[in-house]
Amino acid sequence: MHLPSHLHFLLALLALSACSKTPAPPSQPNTPAKTVQAPITPPIAVPESPKEFHGPVARVNGVEIPEEVFFKQFNKFNSAFTGKSRTLPDKMARRYRQTILHDLIDQELLKQKLEKEGITASDEEILAELNEYKAMFRTEENFQRYLKDANGSVEQLTENLKHNASLKKLLSFQGDLRPSETDMKAYYNENLARYTTKEQINASHILIKVDAKAGPAAEKASKALADEIYKEAIKPETDFAELARQKSQGPTAPKGGELGFFGRGKMVAEFENAAFALKKGEISKPVRSQYGWHIIKLNDRKDAHVQPFEEAKDKIGTLVEGRNYRKAKAILLKKLNEEAKIEILLPPSLLPEPENPVDKAKAEGNAKAEAYHDGDPAENNPKP
Repeated sequence: MHLPSHLHFLLALLALSACSKTPAPPSQPNTPAKTVQAPITPPIAVPESPKEFHGPVARVNGVEIPEEVFFKQFNKFNSAFTGKSRTLPDKMARRYRQTILHDLIDQELLKQKLEKEGITASDEEILAELNEYKAMFRTEENFQRYLKDANGSVEQLTENLKHNASLKKLLSFQGDLRPSETDMKAYYNENLARYTTKEQINASHILIKVDAKAGPAAEKASKALADEIYKEAIKPETDFAELARQKSQGPTAPKGGELGFFGRGKMVAEFENAAFALKKGEISKPVRSQYGWHIIKLNDRKDAHVQPFEEAKDKIGTLVEGRNYRKAKAILLKKLNEEAKIEILLPPSLLPEPENPVDKAKAEGNAKAEAYHDGDPAENNPKP
């Protein structure tokens, strides 16, 4: 099963259980999830009606996953959805139940693997993880607000971070997750656009509006007013910002006509062409656009810039290490799923219906779809 990444993110935000945490990478676009099919043991017979269903939702190597844990997560998502005065569609509800079920099975498999290998993070490592995580929120107030919104606690978050730190230890034993210099340079060259800042300018303007239905007389009058303001604007003693506050008819008038920095493609063509053609400190003659007449002043300019590899190196290392972590985790989970005895006890009436004969055959065999993400922000933030 494949769900859009933004749906996974919302689900992860509501979940009390741990998601995988990797060192925080820079912002980046989501990449499509890839699905790995892993066979699991056919379920035992269960009642078809959800109203009649009570008991564990699954067994993983004989360990039961309680219905309370499962439905607590689903009900939190359902409440968030219905809280917006919308009804959760049945097909969507089935997909989310399946996703929650798969996540809980994965968590149990990883927990069992860590216990079997005797791997656990030290108190110092857990504290370091917690401090790093809290630093993302900048202030204690923001952190506490996050916990409240997620209906979580420091204790729950700490337990999740302990699990993630322990898992990272396990994966590191199986292979170094840290990228080589060659790997980082390859990533930099393949994603050079991400480290390139295009030319930007900072401009202010004075706008004299012209009604779209204005006749020739009104057009002439507005042009005459713009010309008069331009003559005033170019006088050495004139404060352009103050003049904009007094004369501009646009929404930026209270800010002295300030537009801030912007790149090409952000403004209408007539305005953009005139603004980018100016020198720093220069003021344009009135420029006509669909909004009216603009007198533009160029305040500053930033030339196109490519961030050198050495400057981006640390962030790239963190990002690539996170990608290696997710890949190693996906490989491990696939292996654990193939080796485990997994019984799905949740009624089929609560899960997605087969959409075609192939899906039906897989469903009857209880094939478990594993959705793994490369670069999804939701994968980098363990929710308490």
